[in-house]
Amino acid sequence: MTSRNSAPEPACLVAADPENDENRGYRWSGEEHVRTDITGLPVGYLYDDQTRMICLVKSHGVQPLCGPLRVAMSLTNQQENASAILIEFFNASGTLRQTVITATQLMSAPGPVAAHLAELGLMIPGSPAQLVHLLRQWRPDKHGLLAEQSGWIHAEGQIGYVTPQGRIFSCNQCTEDRPIIALGGETAVDQAGSFQGWLDGLARLARHNPLLIFAICVALAAPLLALLGLAGGGFGIFGRTSSGKTTALHVARSVYGAPWKLMSWHASTTAFETAAHRARDGLLAIDEIPTRESTVARELTSVLYMLANGVGKKRSNVSLDDLDPLAWQTMILTTAEAPLPEIYTQSRLTIPEGLTTRLADIPATSWQHGGFAYLHEYPDPAAFADALKAECGQHHGHAGPRFIERLVAEQARSGTGRLKALYNAVLADILKRLSASFSQSPDGPERRVIGRFAAVSVAGQLACHWQIMPWQAQEVRTAIVELASLWLEQRRALMPPPQTKISERLMTYFAEHQDSFADVDSGETFSVRAHAGWHDAERLAISSEVFADIVHPVLPRTAARQLLQLGILIVGGEARSLQQRRSPRIDPLRGREYWLSKAGLARNSPTI
Repeated sequence: MTSRNSAPEPACLVAADPENDENRGYRWSGEEHVRTDITGLPVGYLYDDQTRMICLVKSHGVQPLCGPLRVAMSLTNQQENASAILIEFFNASGTLRQTVITATQLMSAPGPVAAHLAELGLMIPGSPAQLVHLLRQWRPDKHGLLAEQSGWIHAEGQIGYVTPQGRIFSCNQCTEDRPIIALGGETAVDQAGSFQGWLDGLARLARHNPLLIFAICVALAAPLLALLGLAGGGFGIFGRTSSGKTTALHVARSVYGAPWKLMSWHASTTAFETAAHRARDGLLAIDEIPTRESTVARELTSVLYMLANGVGKKRSNVSLDDLDPLAWQTMILTTAEAPLPEIYTQSRLTIPEGLTTRLADIPATSWQHGGFAYLHEYPDPAAFADALKAECGQHHGHAGPRFIERLVAEQARSGTGRLKALYNAVLADILKRLSASFSQSPDGPERRVIGRFAAVSVAGQLACHWQIMPWQAQEVRTAIVELASLWLEQRRALMPPPQTKISERLMTYFAEHQDSFADVDSGETFSVRAHAGWHDAERLAISSEVFADIVHPVLPRTAARQLLQLGILIVGGEARSLQQRRSPRIDPLRGREYWLSKAGLARNSPTI
């Protein structure tokens, strides 16, 4: 049972004609009193305008039942397997309110229904059973479409969009005969300030800052995923503290509402399901991944796959009947201090490759001021970040609804054909630019992420065309291609090539620089300053610094774990470390080095 405030509809209360009473048993309180009728009131009830009460007519008189109320509409969902009624009523202060009562609630115990209406301000001097009996008898003339969840709704030629707050965006000509009503009702609007204030402040400051333009466009692109037939997924902005990543997240969230309303990673699976379902066809902004907690990587795998795949867990009710799992399609945006592969490496886990395409890592350290390229009138990055956060708090929740309103109108007018044509053109352009910048063209998994970048670019360009953003479309195209290029470079650096390639590079380096390694079997003494490592008949030891240079751009610990899986790396020494520490006899500082099995290297590098 949910409710919303609404402007009064003229059809709710209409003046009756005293000359055409038709003996319906209404009470009169004097000739001077203006009598008011309630449209559709069932036989056996009357409305007393003096007391502002609907009354139950009995043989011995009338009994006050409740304040002014009517069942304005019957509702069914898209599948026509769920029903409800829309109730309009005046509360004690005279404000017209609306609430939706489902058929299940209406046919269950009357107490909760009456309690819900009473909480919303309806005066109920009668019993709950009498009130619910009235509601059950009411036969409204108007029929509406019940939207049971947020996001896109399609039915019988109708198209609409429901925000998580229950706000309806629909084409008027499509919904005149059958209005769309949200099951959740319309809660308090998640807005502050004005749209012009958001444009003049935050959108202006985002200009010339690719990461901020990207963050705003990611938020706008969320409703496009379903229209373009794209899978759910998202982006993770990573960087050190004060790099601007959290500010970018707040900027993105301000498109739809208060920037501080973020989901936390410290939540149960059920909480994530509920949050994702509420953000269906919208943005799911999640606060920073706690990378310093050892159990994070294990939990991330299942949660991220669930969020991106868009299906929750299957459950049963108290009668052991199977319930359909929650489903959604959402754009994820989150932050972290490190990219996903590093988070997994720190937890001594191998990251599933599919996870790196469902959540694409975006570095927030690629510009002159970390995550910021241009500070406008501000003296330093900290002052600029503070200004952005202040603008987010003062003006938010305007750009997203305006974008959705235009998007709904466009879909009602021409369908998805023009949108998909624009998307295909943008995708082809991004792929062409990336192929020209990298020696290897994007592969299948990478193309799926680039498809998401294309949707982000399309959203931004549409927003510019519709004058929802103050930028030029070319600025959006340039920013998104730059971010896609950074992502692809970062991904290829962090995702290791086949392990045999790493072993071949190590063996090649040893063969070409053998004089830099002390041969301890021949009596040569190892020197930290003179040698890159040492070797004997079975082992090859390489200093950590040289090892990092050889395997670059792969992270040393990532390469080491791959070598361990191949049986090449020799572990030992300190617990939880893949490196060895040198003896104080040869290195007083006890520097670190990697020990490799020569037999293992030869086995995995047959050409060397």
